[in-house]
Amino acid sequence: MKVQSDPDHPLITRADPTVYQLATNQSLASGANTSAVDGVPGASYLWDVQGSFAGGSTVSLQYLKSDGATWAIATKPDGTPATVSASGIVGVVLGGNASVRLLGAVATTTNLYSSLS
Repeated sequence: MKVQSDPDHPLITRADPTVYQLATNQSLASGANTSAVDGVPGASYLWDVQGSFAGGSTVSLQYLKSDGATWAIATKPDGTPATVSASGIVGVVLGGNASVRLLGAVATTTNLYSSLS
């Protein structure tokens, strides 16, 4: 399939076909986080989040800042936080060699599956 692009806005593609698994059938309580996934190349990604969101629970995608100690919520291309309150797919942009994890808030999200691709 050939896709025609706008020369002023070329398509950005990833050379790395790896799917980075962030959660597999986990429960994520408010204030809890998943284990970090390290070494994620900088690029545009689709963040897939599927789970049972109840009681207003949310899940945010976090990245480790350059100080190596502070975690921050990643952003979508429009600059808004990469936080979801229902299953879905969200576009995100990450810097090079990122460490990423998920953060739960408000209530527990169960049956959580999540990946970056």
